[in-house]
Amino acid sequence: MKQQPEILNSWKEISAYLGRGVRTAQRWERDFGLPVRRPAGHLKSSVVALRADIDHWVANRSQRDAASSQGDPQHADRDRLIKNLQELVRNLAALNAQQAELLKNQRLARRMLALRNGSTQDILLAAMEQGNLEHPGPDLSVAPAA
Repeated sequence: MKQQPEILNSWKEISAYLGRGVRTAQRWERDFGLPVRRPAGHLKSSVVALRADIDHWVANRSQRDAASSQGDPQHADRDRLIKNLQELVRNLAALNAQQAELLKNQRLARRMLALRNGSTQDILLAAMEQGNLEHPGPDLSVAPAA
C-alpha cells in the first residue's frame, strides 16, 4: 500500500485532507491561523502544509476556541468592530430621522412662502410636495402674461 506524503502541496490537497472546501481552508488560514506555508514568501500563490502541523492545529482547536473567549486579541478586534458597526447603524437611523424632519420642515416652509406670495404655481407646487395634489402635467403649467 502506498504511503500518503507528509507534505500537502496545494489548497486542494489541504482542503481534501481537512474534509472541507478550498475556500473554507483559506478562510481558516486567514481567520484562525491554519498552519500553511508559502514558498519564497509569496502571499497569494502556491501553499504547502505538513500533515503533522494540520493534525496538531485540529487537535488544539478546542483550546484555541476556549482562549478566544478569554480575551484573544484577534477576537477582541472583531468584538470592537462589531460594536463600532452597531453604533454606525444607530447613527445612520438617527440621521435618517433628522433628514425626514428637515424635509418635512422644508415642505412646510415652501407652503408658507407660497401662501404668503399668493402665486398659483407656488401653491400648486407646495400642495404637490405635501402629497395633497397629483402632478398637474405640462398642459396645466402657468402661461406667461401677454
